[in-house]
Amino acid sequence: MILFSSPSFHGNDLFSLFGKCSYTVLRMKTYFSKIQCPDCGASRDPKETVCKGCKREFPREDGGLFAGHLPISWIREMLFFLILGPLGLRLLALVVQLIFGMVITAQGLATNAEELQSVMMSAPWLGPTEYTIYGIAFVGAALLFIGKFPDLFKSFKGWKPYVFGLAGFAIIIGIEFFYNLIIGIILRSVGIYNGANANQSTLYVLIDFNPFLAILFFGLIGPFVEECAYRVGLYGLSSRLGKVLGFIITAIIFGLIHFDFGGAFNFSRDGYAAAIREWTNLPIYMFSGFAFAYLYDRWGFACSYTSHALNNVFAIGQYLIMKNIGGAPNV
Repeated sequence: MILFSSPSFHGNDLFSLFGKCSYTVLRMKTYFSKIQCPDCGASRDPKETVCKGCKREFPREDGGLFAGHLPISWIREMLFFLILGPLGLRLLALVVQLIFGMVITAQGLATNAEELQSVMMSAPWLGPTEYTIYGIAFVGAALLFIGKFPDLFKSFKGWKPYVFGLAGFAIIIGIEFFYNLIIGIILRSVGIYNGANANQSTLYVLIDFNPFLAILFFGLIGPFVEECAYRVGLYGLSSRLGKVLGFIITAIIFGLIHFDFGGAFNFSRDGYAAAIREWTNLPIYMFSGFAFAYLYDRWGFACSYTSHALNNVFAIGQYLIMKNIGGAPNV
């Protein structure tokens, strides 16, 4: 499953994490207000580990409550989500689509709205549109990291982000495999094939058109943008209210951005099978959202990004292999 929207767990660690979560929720403590450095009096965000005034280093709050998070303010976390999340990408997509639509019309490739939509949904135009959107979003993410690049690069140092990112990827793939196996058996018993949903179908068209660009944008750039939006932004922001709440919010929203609301409620004779596929694919997307948030929370940005990127590259490679042997999903 390609975790890309077209707009090992340790028991002791887990119990410790949720113990801290419960403690935080019970005392109703939030982390939106700045605190003062006891040495120089300069204000800083609770997630920041170095005082801007005297450069004193501080341990993470509550013995590591935000140990894996990038040390950025809640305002910047909000900007990551608003600009790179559903709202920002949707607005960006509208502008890019408008520009491409004007180019198509000027070239005489479409004379009415139906023809224009058909041309824009064809791979030669859909691909450049999607690549442009995520290319701009990637630049936007880089701009949001201004002043925080050392912290971002630091998250990629050492072996833990890659080992645990790989472990997280393996767990997600394993759970997805058994989930799809069970759901597939159930659906086939009533004559429904549990294939690609609308999000995946669009991506398969683009993979067929240019596999290299698909790997670059959907396997590497896309996950980076989504990790910035939904882990650095959404989870970083919502977890300030409590870890449990942050996990729940992130899992739900990450699932819904890969969900086609139009197709999910079309239970007509021709559309009910696609609607059921949307609903049966939703839980695995939500689980992935939770898993990436846990990896980010525990081992940092590089860990969740590694797991996310591996998942997408694996899914693209799996699709290409299955297509070559005649077993690609129906789209």
